[in-house]
Amino acid sequence: KDTACEIELSTQEPGGCERKGFPLTVGIPFAEGILDPSDPVVIEDDAGRVLPLQTRVLETHDDASVRWLLLDFQADLKPFRRSGQKLIHGLESCPTPEYRKIHTHEKSERLTFDNGPLTLDVDCSRCAPLSRVALDGETLSDGGLEFEITAPDGTAYRASHDPDVKFEVEESGPLRQQVRWEGTHQDDRGRGHFDFLVRLTVYANQPFVRVDHTFINRLDEQDTAVRRVSARLPLGLRDASSFAVGTYARGPASFCADKPLRLEQLHFAQFRVLDHAGAVLHESDNNHAIGWINVSGSNHGVLLSPKAFWQNHPKAVSADSSGIEFDLIPRRDEDFAVPRGMAKTHTFFLTFHQGATDPQALADLALAVQRWPMPAANSRHYIDSGQFWEVFEYLPKKYPRLERSIRNIFEPDQSHRRGPRSLQDLRRGRSFGLKNYGDLVIPQSGGGFSYPGRAEQGALSDFHLNNEYDAVHILLTFFLHNRDITTWWGVEAHALHQMDIDTCHHAVADQIPPGLDLDCVLKCEWYQSPQHTGSPGTSILTYAEGLISCYHLTGDRRYLDTAVGYGDYIAHLHEYYPWDLGRGSGWALQTLGSVYPLCAKKEYRTAAEAMLNRIQDRFDELGQSFAASYHPRGMEDRRITLTVRGLIKWEWATGDKRFKDMILKMMRAYLDVAFLDEGLPMESNVPELARACTPDGNGCAHMESLAYAYRATGDRRFIEAGMGFLADWSQWINTPQVKEAKKCFMRGVRGMFPFIAAAHELGLLEKVPAAGAWVTD
Repeated sequence: KDTACEIELSTQEPGGCERKGFPLTVGIPFAEGILDPSDPVVIEDDAGRVLPLQTRVLETHDDASVRWLLLDFQADLKPFRRSGQKLIHGLESCPTPEYRKIHTHEKSERLTFDNGPLTLDVDCSRCAPLSRVALDGETLSDGGLEFEITAPDGTAYRASHDPDVKFEVEESGPLRQQVRWEGTHQDDRGRGHFDFLVRLTVYANQPFVRVDHTFINRLDEQDTAVRRVSARLPLGLRDASSFAVGTYARGPASFCADKPLRLEQLHFAQFRVLDHAGAVLHESDNNHAIGWINVSGSNHGVLLSPKAFWQNHPKAVSADSSGIEFDLIPRRDEDFAVPRGMAKTHTFFLTFHQGATDPQALADLALAVQRWPMPAANSRHYIDSGQFWEVFEYLPKKYPRLERSIRNIFEPDQSHRRGPRSLQDLRRGRSFGLKNYGDLVIPQSGGGFSYPGRAEQGALSDFHLNNEYDAVHILLTFFLHNRDITTWWGVEAHALHQMDIDTCHHAVADQIPPGLDLDCVLKCEWYQSPQHTGSPGTSILTYAEGLISCYHLTGDRRYLDTAVGYGDYIAHLHEYYPWDLGRGSGWALQTLGSVYPLCAKKEYRTAAEAMLNRIQDRFDELGQSFAASYHPRGMEDRRITLTVRGLIKWEWATGDKRFKDMILKMMRAYLDVAFLDEGLPMESNVPELARACTPDGNGCAHMESLAYAYRATGDRRFIEAGMGFLADWSQWINTPQVKEAKKCFMRGVRGMFPFIAAAHELGLLEKVPAAGAWVTD
């Protein structure tokens, strides 16, 4: 160990339950030349015990050393406590602990997984996951998990009916294995409905599996009505006589009975528990249900635990002696209209156990998987790796006021808390409903906006904010900064929403702009609108940076596939889009620079170079030269700094010196003419806009640009020029009166961390009163 390198990891247990050998997955970055793909690595816990480990290289540097390494390992976690682990590389030899591995057998288009407690049969020829499930040798389910869509006329379309389903083993290893099916729900006559993508994940020595089901509306009608979308697992339990549903998340609370039960959440802030005959046994009109269901027999039981059940309504779970069901869209008084091009992903876990009936034990089983822990390294490691220059080192003792404000500016969802709550409280955090899940809610004065036919029935929000300034990436930098698990849940919510709702999965030719290639449009984002369902192909608000980071941290290929689609769209778009200074070229370059290291297509470089040429021409047209005066309209804050933000990302991805030169050319001009006499950056030189920029108005792109210019030149003037804004920003983030403005925290935070880091290194941040100690001498 004298020559070994150690990386400190930390994992918070977020469910309030004891976990033994729990499976954890995380990607860790490395600087160039640090780790060779053949180098052995181990993970130890706090007591120095070597933990079971599975690895996969996600990305390499130009010298073929590892840039991102995906780790799967198992650890013990105490309720609500933070546990430490160490990733060690550089050892001469690595000890291999004894542990239970997943064994796989293949025979006649069927895979069998033996993970220890479970034996699982998987059909490779049709989408019916879990053809057979046995716990400790006893068969609990036989026949397969069935996904079914019921049309308004009663026709049933099933995933298992597609004879041409595509099957793939996506992940294969001793600790975690993942398989997927892709196809179309079909009826008995072979007629298709929504497409599907189903994933099944198996973990070593665990009695549960994870199921992800995505339905995608690739039909041509503007809206397609469905009566019901469901997933059902047949059961063969002996004496199935105990039933329970999870109502409130804290307590924990549940409703138990000796008869079959159904839990429904059909509307915002309302849920109810029904018996098999439909009689209401329990209901609440001011809360959301955590949403699990259990059925137990004399020897064994099965628990179904959806993820984000209470957010992603309408939903329902039910169980009887013959099976357990998850209604992805439950039957209601009226059919549910699914917009064209929309997808929706639902994740749920199936836990097979020894027939537990105690409410506390059932709640622990549910929360163990519903609140999945996420490991992370310390913030200094992400900075030193060179992969996250936006991350600021976590220094709570030195900057307590700043750290408190960073933690509080993002409000996690709390609407599942038991007890009466105001509608305003319910609006905080993520939006609610199948079509809007993942957005921030911006309450508007004067009644807000109305978009008939697009708002989910029962939603009380006024405005559903799109992923402005890449909320996924911003929340992810928050998580890597202080490792707050609730922020990670925000990352997942926004990323899922972006992939399902913001991304165009289907369009028709008569609703896209002339000249756009239809196949390319299918990979873009919808036009920005409160409900996101508008004409595709007209939006360049396409963010891939956060999705790529999610791929690096989880290894989930869907993040990568979506981001690459965005890159393909922009590469095609550059041939006719009038790129100019500002957000168009800046955000497009951010996407291309995010995807390029993983997918170095020549089309991306061609598009980026074309944008650079256009940016250079437009900057010169507006009168810029080192020997001449500057045209005032050419120095508007957003036109310069949002452009520079994209140039920075491409330069980081490629090291292209021409982009670096252009950044410094623009920032030197910006430094000369874009500040008021009192030293604050201004919106524009135009008289009516010659006022100071504000965090919630203009955003903070200029601070990121100033920080880059300082890093590239060492010229302190770039940092000193931004100190006035840093002082204003520190006060803004600390002020309770701007709470409503903080709903748009993405605009007011993106770009600040690089500048804060530079100010800290120069000893300037500690001089800002709103950043440091609560009381000073």
